[in-house]
Amino acid sequence: MPKKRNDSGLVQAGQVELWLPGLTGSSLTPDKREKTTLKKAAKSRPPKESFLKTAEAIRFEPPAPEDKTFLARELVHCGLPHSDPGSDLPMWTRRSGNLTLTISRTDPDVGFPFGTHPRLFLYWLNTQLLRIEGRRLELGSFYSDFVRALGLHTNGGGERSDNKRLHNQMERMLAATISFQKVIEQDGVTGKARLNMPVASQSMLWWDYKRPEQGTILSSFIVVGEDFAQALRDAPIPHDLRAIRALKQSPLALDLYGIMAYRAFVAMTTGKDQTLFWKQLMLQTGSSYDDVQDYRKKALRYLKKIVAVFPTLLLQEIVGGIVVTRGSRPPIESQPSRRVQKSLG
Repeated sequence: MPKKRNDSGLVQAGQVELWLPGLTGSSLTPDKREKTTLKKAAKSRPPKESFLKTAEAIRFEPPAPEDKTFLARELVHCGLPHSDPGSDLPMWTRRSGNLTLTISRTDPDVGFPFGTHPRLFLYWLNTQLLRIEGRRLELGSFYSDFVRALGLHTNGGGERSDNKRLHNQMERMLAATISFQKVIEQDGVTGKARLNMPVASQSMLWWDYKRPEQGTILSSFIVVGEDFAQALRDAPIPHDLRAIRALKQSPLALDLYGIMAYRAFVAMTTGKDQTLFWKQLMLQTGSSYDDVQDYRKKALRYLKKIVAVFPTLLLQEIVGGIVVTRGSRPPIESQPSRRVQKSLG
């Protein structure tokens, strides 16, 4: 039996199957509207029971204070590498519109951060900074407590364990300098703003990832770089931590969730649909992809999961992209900070 559509032509948000018709009144709209399901667009394994339970909880239970997490707007627009760029590059760059993110290494023995673990770390970092006045974050004496705080597992100490990979990615993250460059046009004049920010001005990790339950005499800590801390505090985008943890297996899923959350907020506040083209999203989130159609299939696969844990997200597919419709609502309905961004305008 077909699912009932609402007035906008969409199946109720959050259902596994989406109705993604072309938009009417647009030069991008196909003459013939057709039903496209995420299920048909890309084959995927059935969601795990825990994922379905999370989706159900998000649909029927509003987020508790501890479920609210944040990520800086620039890091939503330009994410970290999905896979290891290798050690031959002097720096790694990603561009999105007029914003460019560059990651430089300050330690020749430490590579670039990549994958899901540094993304989860950045969510934790941003959220903690909004709760304190200073820049020093205490990490505690037990590595296991910190691993669990990021929604990861403490089992095992092998190369593929969360213990090992998180420790490795934190070292990469803390040894990195993140730079944003933004092209700004004002009064007929074009300029370029730059902000170079070491992630940490100081850090001390005493943990032994092979023995995560063994406490240390001295407590590990991070002093976040002053400019980086300010950038994180200036324009944080609120997200639902339950959804972040449900999507943590894929950096692409995390990146797409962040973009959808921001676009849903813009759609709600402006009352206008937000159009995103596959090529644009590929450059923004998937630098390792070369073919737009291949990227589209993978993105749709993860958007299926994102809609399940983001029930207020309404999507339509058009030729060449998708639309976050103006009926969408962000996962956490609290506005990002209005503070003016330092140096970036």
